Amino acid sequence: SARQHLLNQTWVRTASVDAQLPGSVVIRVSEWQPIAGYHAGKSGKLFFLSDQAVVLGLATTEGTLVDVQGPAGADPRIGDHPLDAQLLTALVNIQRGLPGLIGQAAAGFVFDSCGDLTLVAKRGWKVYFGRVLTPEEFTTLRDKLSALKAIAGQVNYNSADLEYVNVMNPAEAAVGYKSREPAPLS
Repeated sequence: SARQHLLNQTWVRTASVDAQLPGSVVIRVSEWQPIAGYHAGKSGKLFFLSDQAVVLGLATTEGTLVDVQGPAGADPRIGDHPLDAQLLTALVNIQRGLPGLIGQAAAGFVFDSCGDLTLVAKRGWKVYFGRVLTPEEFTTLRDKLSALKAIAGQVNYNSADLEYVNVMNPAEAAVGYKSREPAPLS
């Protein structure tokens, strides 16, 4: 019962309670480590997420955690799963791999109430991935990232004029600039 009591705590990942004779008890606990910060809509409250996309508690700082803005609404409660764990893992991997892929860093991600995913680059421009709610939609992320890399020679990701890259259809990526109309890339 002591082990189960420990496992019911949100931050506890694993726990063991072993009786040692004579009259000792050895307790081992490992905690979840936060890998992302999550906030609902434009809410100012940031919550730690575990790698299983479980809300661990209110975050004290953002640091180097992946920043995920979810749909507008009520703040999540401790123990909630505001995102799919597989999607959260993909977001962490995208943030880690983006500098090597296109030479830019991600500031964070926006996941809206329709299931559309947007990456916000540190330079301010955005990547529109489209819906990622179903397993089929989720598997298209790899093709969309490949499209982002494929157009790197045609798009200056350092440009202050760059507004967005739309890879919702990876075969026909589109780029929008602040100073002109969007143009599809072939």
